[in-house]
Amino acid sequence: MTVKDVRSKKEERSLVVVSEEHQVYTLGAQEKAWRMINCEHPHRPHLPPYHTANELCINGIVFYYGWIRKEASLISFDVRSEGFDVIKLPLPEDERHLQEISCLGNYGGKIALMSRVYSLTLDMHVLKNASKQEWSKVSILVPCRRDLSEQYMFKFKGALSTGELIFASYSVTGQFCLFSYDPKEDTAKQILI
Repeated sequence: MTVKDVRSKKEERSLVVVSEEHQVYTLGAQEKAWRMINCEHPHRPHLPPYHTANELCINGIVFYYGWIRKEASLISFDVRSEGFDVIKLPLPEDERHLQEISCLGNYGGKIALMSRVYSLTLDMHVLKNASKQEWSKVSILVPCRRDLSEQYMFKFKGALSTGELIFASYSVTGQFCLFSYDPKEDTAKQILI
């Protein structure tokens, strides 16, 4: 995707112009490894300060946040068919809610919007059916972390393919550590870095 950054003389903030040019790179191609593909949904990726989330690939589909005009959306790109789709977010379109999203995650083989965690509850929205754009909210009560670390604040960072949830210490004082929680087994462990 080609995106240009343009400065306005009247505004200090950057204005992002969406380009409708999209390219794919074919590994192992003899000629023309880069080639143009069609996208029927002109969009741009989230940029700072809203780019708090990552990109994620599940079963050959790449998911990432994007803007279509002024509406935040989840964009999917099928690597096999080279097709783009737009998935409406289950959250209000208010920018404050976008800033609360910590990252995209793989929850049971499905894409999930994971919220930031500063308390003991991790809230996420899981895409149950992409074609019908059906989301369900899942809340997981994370066990008390005080007994695992002297750090009190943890930030949710993502989920492993095994379903384990990964948290990182939030404070800069003390030793940095990671914390993993397996909701299936209801077990937690700490990794000091």
